[in-house]
Amino acid sequence: MVFFCLNSSSATRVAIIFFIIAVSQVLCDGKTTQEWIKDICMHTYVPAEFVFCSKTFDEHIKSPDTDIVGLAQITIEQSLYNATNTQNLVLSLLKDATGPAPLKDALITCKSSYKTLVESFQQASSYFSQNDYQKVIDTESPGSLAQDKCHRSLTKVPRSDPLNSLVESDSQMRILVSMSLVTAKYLVSP
Repeated sequence: MVFFCLNSSSATRVAIIFFIIAVSQVLCDGKTTQEWIKDICMHTYVPAEFVFCSKTFDEHIKSPDTDIVGLAQITIEQSLYNATNTQNLVLSLLKDATGPAPLKDALITCKSSYKTLVESFQQASSYFSQNDYQKVIDTESPGSLAQDKCHRSLTKVPRSDPLNSLVESDSQMRILVSMSLVTAKYLVSP
């Protein structure tokens, strides 16, 4: 089992996500797919993130009347896809890293973070297929902390072209983790 030491930024972010979810609980009955998407995406932090969230659903939705279970499946699949691709990018950048120690240190941190993220979403996918939605939440939650750890390490490194791709993928991962936690929470307590 992986344990994380929560710093105030990580703990605050996780607490805010769960507070927003708790405050905005609504009845499942009668919500259209677009209402669900809007509700889920409202939990992202800024307008650009709302756009990414909506676009992710729109690009992967299988039916115009997809329910919250279908939307949760999209978030898990896309989170796993992004985490795997970002992990591969980190490994490639790490292999080619010849720069100063802060860059290599950040990449090592991100390597560990994305290993955790991939494992978390693989496990979440397994629990999701068993309809064990509480365990989905339990396995996705460490992903938020892992992603934040990578993000914080990247802020200490000067930007360069290959690193910009990683920063972008990591930003998308933060949104996907939030989307996944929100949809899973709705599955547990609509």
